[in-house]
Amino acid sequence: MSLKTKDVVLSEDRPKTLLLQKHSDYLASYGLNKNDYEYCMTEYLRMSGIYWSLTAMELMNQSSRMPKEEIISFISTCQDSESGGISACNGHDPHMLYTLSAVQVLAMYDRLDAIDVEGVVKFVSSLQQEDGSFFGDKWGEVDTRFSFCAVMCLSLLHRLDAINVNKTVDFVVSCMNFDGGFGSKPGSESHAGLIYCCVGTLSICKRMEVLKADELAWWLCERQLPSGGLNGRPEKLPDLCYSWWVMSSLSMLNRIHWVDKKNLEQFILACQDSETGGFSDRPGDIPDPFHTLFGLAGLSLLGDTSIKRVNPTYCMPQETIDSGLLTSNLFQDIKSEYDYIIVGSGTAGSLIAHRLAETNYTYIVIEAGGFGHHFHDIPAFGPLLHGSQYDWGFETVAQDNACLAMDGHKCKLSQGKIFGGSSKMNNMIHVRGNISHYVDWFHGKYTKEYIEEQFNYIESEIFNLSHLQYDSNLSDAILNATKELGYKEIKHFDNGFMKSTVTQYNGKRWTTSHQLDPANVLTHVLVEKLLIEKSKCIGVKTSNRKILARKGVILSAGTINSAKILQLSGIGPSELLKSLNIPVVKDLPVGKNLQDHIGTGLDLVLFDEPQSVTTSDIMDPMSVVQYFYNGKGPLTTPGCEVIGFISTKNEEIPDIQYMVLPVGITSDRGSHLRRNLGISDDIWKNYFEKVFHKHAATFFPIILHPKSKGEVKIQSKNSNVPPLINPRYLSDENDIRSLVEGVKFVIKLLKTESLKVIGAHLNDTPFPSCKKYKMFSDLYLKCYVQHLTLTSYHPVGTCSMGLPDSINTVVDTSFRLLGVKNLYVVDGSVLPTLPSGNINAAIAMMANLFFENVILKNIDKIETCQRIFLVELLHRVCLVG
Repeated sequence: MSLKTKDVVLSEDRPKTLLLQKHSDYLASYGLNKNDYEYCMTEYLRMSGIYWSLTAMELMNQSSRMPKEEIISFISTCQDSESGGISACNGHDPHMLYTLSAVQVLAMYDRLDAIDVEGVVKFVSSLQQEDGSFFGDKWGEVDTRFSFCAVMCLSLLHRLDAINVNKTVDFVVSCMNFDGGFGSKPGSESHAGLIYCCVGTLSICKRMEVLKADELAWWLCERQLPSGGLNGRPEKLPDLCYSWWVMSSLSMLNRIHWVDKKNLEQFILACQDSETGGFSDRPGDIPDPFHTLFGLAGLSLLGDTSIKRVNPTYCMPQETIDSGLLTSNLFQDIKSEYDYIIVGSGTAGSLIAHRLAETNYTYIVIEAGGFGHHFHDIPAFGPLLHGSQYDWGFETVAQDNACLAMDGHKCKLSQGKIFGGSSKMNNMIHVRGNISHYVDWFHGKYTKEYIEEQFNYIESEIFNLSHLQYDSNLSDAILNATKELGYKEIKHFDNGFMKSTVTQYNGKRWTTSHQLDPANVLTHVLVEKLLIEKSKCIGVKTSNRKILARKGVILSAGTINSAKILQLSGIGPSELLKSLNIPVVKDLPVGKNLQDHIGTGLDLVLFDEPQSVTTSDIMDPMSVVQYFYNGKGPLTTPGCEVIGFISTKNEEIPDIQYMVLPVGITSDRGSHLRRNLGISDDIWKNYFEKVFHKHAATFFPIILHPKSKGEVKIQSKNSNVPPLINPRYLSDENDIRSLVEGVKFVIKLLKTESLKVIGAHLNDTPFPSCKKYKMFSDLYLKCYVQHLTLTSYHPVGTCSMGLPDSINTVVDTSFRLLGVKNLYVVDGSVLPTLPSGNINAAIAMMANLFFENVILKNIDKIETCQRIFLVELLHRVCLVG
């Protein structure tokens, strides 16, 4: 006997857009009539109601409509002087739930001084039991909800030291069920609300590794019903609060992409009351502040940029978290001033910080993302970070000549928002590129031999480089096939092909951030702008503090964010800054000259049998053993086994790079990889789904030096609003021709005996938008590359390096920003042209060169001056004597 699924049907006349003003009006007027029956009957929820309403208003940027001083005064009257706890309303008993709500409200208002904080700490800690569980109040009910409330409350107050965190975690883990879920107590049924509480507890306590993440995520995903809504447990109707609990849990698990976001968004929007405003539990019911908060918070998690970003753990605005209250640096002593401030912990920022640790200089690295998890160092899991909370989630504006197969003609442009930056998400490929180009960058300031010395240094003293610890049959077949066509096997940049050299250590992903002391890193902190006085950069401003720099600020936030921060600080094209009413500090071409390595050929090569890693290989217990004990096996795969360089013009210097990706995006049947790229439904259904019965690979041709250039520009003074990114992909006809020639080489390669013998053949499914052209003709291929345009995630150039008198220059060849003292930019944004290959090695070389020639030479100058001063002093003493 099968049970019928309970669900709702969404009506055609349901709200389909977000009614922000209606919701703001609804919450602003809620509770104004103190004689209202509903108001009187919900007195026991008063404190939580304030939290729900204020948070919702904060997310809509409408909190000014709430009576701030009245709310703060009310909270103060609700604190019990004896126990220190806070009640729902004056005269009620204090309880953990309402204590947390009060603390959350005061944290958002930055008014924790309005209560006796030590009293709250005493109240919460007194409710912890011997087994690590918590009572909700003096009457003694145990529930995992109260564990979550206790941990969150104390983390907001910087006082997690007041409880036994290890016992707290042990109790929560004891409530885990076989399905990976959690109940209120050990043995209780799994429920979405309690899962949220337990996952949130473990997230704050930094013990996420104890979770059965995949089992739990699958259980949560199964809560989605045909309407798009989510229920709290099997056989229940969908509910907006369940939807939030499931979404937030999946977000903390880095698996929110496992649900159908589009259908879920439709369900949430349908729960709006178009007449009164507010959200209800499900379409057609009466709205209330509780569901209004979770409706807005849910849409925020789904990426609605008209709402402030919400933190999935605390259900509070992300900007409150970015203030430093709730970060991993909760107990860190953050100084008001350092010698150097480094903004960004990617390859460049982390390398510079590592070298600064050799000196006596003080420094802090400020990172907008979090520390991540050691599972993120498993190379095969790299693609899972794309589109996650560890990704900035950038995308281009609609393109005229490229990305036509993507939703809205926009290409995704993933960039790492995590400690380690984009080096946590890349293919780990290490290639020097064409060194003569780097000599040109510095206009002859450094010789080719000197730059080679820099590479030698980072490769021997800083980087951990490794040969592939796992490669498929395909990699050898490719090398043999290219030899058939006359290409040699190479070791460095040249015409030819080679197996990838990768940044790995014992099979694990390695980044320059692995060398940093976390005590010198401030995570989850967004730099809003630079502090500049009298043409000198004196520090940075975050959402709740200013941090000063005695010697300099080093901007290493990446090509997109470094340009954004400079523009927000008044450094950029004056026309843009004036249009946003930003005072112009320096008129420079910041954001211009955007370049990127782009390619094509997704799943263009097919096989009847798998040639590389399969899902079963990844899930095989022996693969796990191989990885963790020997640093070898399928889990170490970088995703790209072979790279190569050719000239499509029969010249000495290559103009196309190839990356051989032996696993196609159809391998997961559209569950994740397709969404990372934003491929439209029509293209997916009529092209990619046609080859589900095959095993696909991508021989990815990349234009090394595209002539198409774009720009990055802010669209608001609000630092939380992403910039507009217009790379103008394929706007130059030469780039289209180069890419077409790159695809032709792939077709030629497939005719070699080495690839024929393993069954390689072309995907001859006509591309939907190009059927009017003859298959694989130049016109067909032109149409194909313009539709299936793919970025290598290598943006550079927005803060271009050059000579001071050039109109394109933002920083000089010493990385100093023109016209502003003590401000340096050191990351991919300063590269005036693209390197000939993957950009990580070039950026590391450049960062080390900066340290050696700017920071280290300044130290040498100071020591020389000190020695001269000492000699003169001794000389004067001797003369006097």
